[in-house]
This record gives sequence, C-alpha cells and structure tokens, in this order.
Amino acid sequence: MTFRARREPILVGVLVVDGIVTLGVAAWLLYWAIALHGSPILYGVVPSLILSFVFAAWMLLRSTYEIEGSDFVIVQGPSRRTIPIATIAEVFPTQAGLGTPAWARNKLQVLFVPSAKQRTLFLDPEDREALLRGLAEADPGLAFDGQRVTRAA
Repeated sequence: MTFRARREPILVGVLVVDGIVTLGVAAWLLYWAIALHGSPILYGVVPSLILSFVFAAWMLLRSTYEIEGSDFVIVQGPSRRTIPIATIAEVFPTQAGLGTPAWARNKLQVLFVPSAKQRTLFLDPEDREALLRGLAEADPGLAFDGQRVTRAA
C-alpha cells in the first residue's frame, strides 16, 4: 500500500521561485562563460545548479509512505528508509512547532518501542486515516481508534 506525502503549499511555492531563480542564474552564468569568455569553471557550476534544483524537486514531489508486508517504508526522492512496523509503539496527530523535521504544523508523530534505535518520527500523509488504518491492518498488535494507532500492552 502506498500513501502520498502531502505537499506543503509553502514549500511548493518556494520550489517554484527557486526553479525560476536557479534557471535564470544558470542562464546568466552560461552566457557570461560563453559570450563574455568568463571562467571555464562556470561550465561545471551551471549543471551543478540545475542538478541541485532537480534533486530538491525530486525530494519534495516524490515523497511517499509505503507498507510492504511487515515494513513501513519512507521514500523521499532517491532515499528509501525501511522501518519494521513491529517497532512502532504509537502514531498520533500532533501540532508540533516549526522546529520539527516535517514542515506541516498538523502532522503525525510516530513513537517507537523502547528497544528501537529510533525514538520519534514525523509524517505528513495526504490521507491520514488510510495510513493509520493500513498500519493497524499490517500489524495485529496495533489498534486504530479513529484518531491514533497504539500498540496493545
């Protein structure tokens, strides 16, 4: 089961502005390198600028949460992180501050069992209820109460 991550409108806006600025700067640097006989190093800088923008867009626009058997997989661009569902203790809505890793103010917080290496994780799926229901269906030790998923004691 695959669940799309929500695209924060502010981040999409920043990405659009970044793309316009990046392409503008890259075009100017390329013009300067070719027409004005600027430094040859610019031939390496221009592709680097464009690749960094493409990578940022990939990370933002290709983010999903997947349930594959007994594993919970977080995909962000080229990154793929697998977490055993058995290590999840609780998943609940939270209104954490802006200093947390996920940008959304209204997100899901994942707490792990004490023996797990990881302690907490923040998620922002488009369809929260479907993700929570999917986690509860994937592991009989997890129960979904309509708002949160908890591991039975």
